[in-house]
Amino acid sequence: MKGICIWMTVFVTSLCVIAPLAWCGDKPDFNNPNEVLKDIRAKIDECGKSGCKDCMVKCGYAIKTLKNFLKANPDGDPSILKQRWQPCFEAHRDADLTTSADAGEKGVPDFRNHEEVVASLKAMLAKCGDDAACQKECGYQVKSIHNFRHDKPHFVGLRKDKWEKCRDKVPGAEVKVAKKPTYDRSKFVVSGLQLGGDMNTQKSRFFTLEAYGYHKKTKIEHKDWIWQQGKSSPGPDVIRNYKGSIREAPVYIHFEATVDGRIYMIQFEQKEDMEVDDVKAAMIKRYGKPSKHHGNYIYWGCDRGPQEGFCVNANVSTRALKIWAHDEDIKNTAYKAYREDVLKAKGVKSGAKF
Repeated sequence: MKGICIWMTVFVTSLCVIAPLAWCGDKPDFNNPNEVLKDIRAKIDECGKSGCKDCMVKCGYAIKTLKNFLKANPDGDPSILKQRWQPCFEAHRDADLTTSADAGEKGVPDFRNHEEVVASLKAMLAKCGDDAACQKECGYQVKSIHNFRHDKPHFVGLRKDKWEKCRDKVPGAEVKVAKKPTYDRSKFVVSGLQLGGDMNTQKSRFFTLEAYGYHKKTKIEHKDWIWQQGKSSPGPDVIRNYKGSIREAPVYIHFEATVDGRIYMIQFEQKEDMEVDDVKAAMIKRYGKPSKHHGNYIYWGCDRGPQEGFCVNANVSTRALKIWAHDEDIKNTAYKAYREDVLKAKGVKSGAKF
């Protein structure tokens, strides 16, 4: 139990030795305002080269608000400096800062340079030839680009958007479609329970276990406690799913699994003091790069919400760690099979399926 409960603490102790500096040591001295400003300006420059709008907006806002704060407070406050720096750091960290030119794509302008973008748009318009769709899109972008002649950081991303709309219409252009990331379920192990894994591997730790399903004798569907207070009881004849719990203070877990024990939901909470940055770094090291990362909230998947598709999210605070893991596909497949098994148990025969 001890090894299970303090796995985060033990793991993160040595993490900064092996983890990338972006997670541990790549931070400015927050007691030095000039160093913080220098770091943000460097991030703005890198974001600008790639035309990353989100990164430019957040880092631009950070430097603007930080300058205003330092005018009124020349000595600065380390906690405020870090608070202004953090959103820029996260946007820079999560952005794809590889420019198209770096990736081998020729003819890509520096989106920080308005005149260079205009020249590139006009060159692409000339390549449209007799293609009406290309002429319409690129012609519009050439005419409207003058509205984006601003030095404000977020206009870098806006110029990139306009340029890409024209580029995608040029005959022969290769339109890049972003692929959704895929996740290896075997990596998502939470205190011994693996998403998509077998719940029976942790059977000795169960505090309670209930089963929902169909009873042939009464012809009713309901839940039954099959393990509670150290005692086992019979369950339904046809089982839809299991719901169980594990209590090993300071760790508390609820989980759900299919009839064959395959886990599709894990709700984990560890109630004890912890170093937030170290725990976040440990989770990213274990589970891989998140799809979203906002402050103390980290997400893998979750593009359709926490209850749909594949979703793992974590919330780290100084007093607790909460993890929610869910795989809707596993659940839906099991529920569909259960409905068919219930019909068979009731003696209902299915008709022809055309």
